Amino acid sequence: MSGGPILDEEGDVVGINGLGFQEQNTGEWEFFGIPINTYKSWHYYVLADIFKGHFNTVYSVAISPDGQLLASGSWDDTIKIWNLGSGRLLRTLTGHSDWVRSVAFSPDGQTIVSGGGCSLRECKQDFDIRIWRARGR
Repeated sequence: MSGGPILDEEGDVVGINGLGFQEQNTGEWEFFGIPINTYKSWHYYVLADIFKGHFNTVYSVAISPDGQLLASGSWDDTIKIWNLGSGRLLRTLTGHSDWVRSVAFSPDGQTIVSGGGCSLRECKQDFDIRIWRARGR
């Protein structure tokens, strides 16, 4: 669902799916999306190719709940953290031994979770889940 459209009753796109998580106490699922007008305000940065820095295909992206950070996971085995407003690369996270299949922010935006993948190239068996601080070292 992440990155997919959120539609209203008439079938118009009103948002982009972002984060979903299951409430531990009730087992109910809660989903969060990016309002389409907010997404459109970022559209310039996406079209301007400002977020350049990976050495291979980007497989997963996530935007922090406060809309300030973007995390991208790549086949280059790294996660990059970007300032969404300026497009500036803030830091690169390394530790996966193979491509980064998935990235997500915690609901409070303080933590990033990443999942490793195993490619059809020389598989190094990185099926790890890693937890990172979103800001700082």
